This record gives sequence, C-alpha cells and structure tokens, in this order.
Amino acid sequence: MSHFSRLIRELLDTSYPICYTNFGRLVNFLASFFCGDNWIMTSGEWDLSVETLDGAEIVFLKGAIDASNINAFRDTLEELCRKGHPRVLIDCSQVSYLNSTAFGLLYHCHQLCLGNKGSLALFAVPRKIVDIMKILGLDTILKIYAGQAEALQSQTLDTE
Repeated sequence: MSHFSRLIRELLDTSYPICYTNFGRLVNFLASFFCGDNWIMTSGEWDLSVETLDGAEIVFLKGAIDASNINAFRDTLEELCRKGHPRVLIDCSQVSYLNSTAFGLLYHCHQLCLGNKGSLALFAVPRKIVDIMKILGLDTILKIYAGQAEALQSQTLDTE
C-alpha cells in the first residue's frame, strides 16, 4: 500500500466524522490531476432504483451522482445499510460520475453495513471510477466485483 493510500485510510478510519468538504476537495484534485478535465462533469439525468434478489438489495444507479442528487442517494443507501444483516450491492455499470461526497458516502455506508453485521459491495464499476478509488485506497476497503453474478455469489459466501 502506498504512503498516500495509508494516509487516506488513516483519515477515513479515525473516530471523527468524515469531513465531506475536505475529502471532496482532495478527491476532486486527485481526479483532475490523474484523469484530466474529462473527470469534471455537470449534473445531468440520473436514476436510482432498488430490487431484492437472493436476499440482497441491489441498487441500480444511472448517470452522474453529484450535488443535485446526493441526498436522495444517501437517504436510500443509509436506509438499506441500517437494516439487520444488510447485503447491499451497487450496480455502477451505468454510472458516469461520482462526486467526492459520493466516495465518502460509500465508505460511510460500508461501515454502517459492517456495524449491522452485513456487507456492501459494488459491481461493474467504470474504469475511471476504479482508478480514483485506487488512488484513495478505497479499493482495499470496499469490495468491487466485475459483475452482478460474481457479486451475489461472493456476498452469499461472505454471509454464510
């Protein structure tokens, strides 16, 4: 693990609440530096739906997750993660952008799931988003799978 990844992990693992503003500035700086201007995006169409399959709650996201819709995303995700023994899978196949608050929210909800003896995982995550997660060290914290079938199977094995 790189020095930078360790630093980010230490910041995230502190007992203090995540400061979304500072974390956001860091994510945006790193994303712009490593991915160029094509990372920055304005708000646009988005959609969120939830389906239950094999005992797991699958969150289907579409479009950009940004300031215009982060509260709806947060409310839905936190509600799912507060249930007893939650199994939450997030389909990112149609996600075009995650703002910095969304990265912090994913970590926060991962911790909520763990606290409720459950799990949170992502699948079909676009390469540019995986790259940012790697820079932040989130790829070592969050479970990321190639597809829905693999995520369902792995999450089932984790809970047995």
